[in-house]
Amino acid sequence: MKATKCLLIFISILTLASCKKDDGGEDEFALNNENLSGNYELIFLQTVTVETTEINGLQVVSTITSVGDTFQVDYFFTNNGEYTAAGLFRILTTTVVNGEQTMEDAMIQDIDIDGNYTITSSSSLLVLDGVTFEVTLFNENQLRITRTEIDTFPNGDTVEFSEELRLIRQ
Repeated sequence: MKATKCLLIFISILTLASCKKDDGGEDEFALNNENLSGNYELIFLQTVTVETTEINGLQVVSTITSVGDTFQVDYFFTNNGEYTAAGLFRILTTTVVNGEQTMEDAMIQDIDIDGNYTITSSSSLLVLDGVTFEVTLFNENQLRITRTEIDTFPNGDTVEFSEELRLIRQ
């Protein structure tokens, strides 16, 4: 009975040890040139610019939001750090000043870019032609990148710009 109990405990320990999940993150799709390379389709683009200024003692906040749709834009990333982006999409821009919509405009954008990229996988950064994006989602099927810039001027005015792009692998 004692030998059976020891054998049962030994088998239980072996079973638990062999089923333990790896902490090495092997299931994670690594952000690197090889995994990024390929064709992608742009499916989402949004930019938001918030300008805050003071005019005659009154604070004025302008928010300009641009949202893309009707995408026909393809991105192609090579594994040697080059990329292209080409195609057409419609962009709808809305301007709101102090809570009141003042303007709305739609236009067709045509892009044709040949550029270079670098990846900092340890901090999930993708740099496209010197512009740094944070990679918020990357897997076998999609890439999502964002960036935010805040500029403060000597007179106290501020401009905050944010951008998000979503691409799916073709």
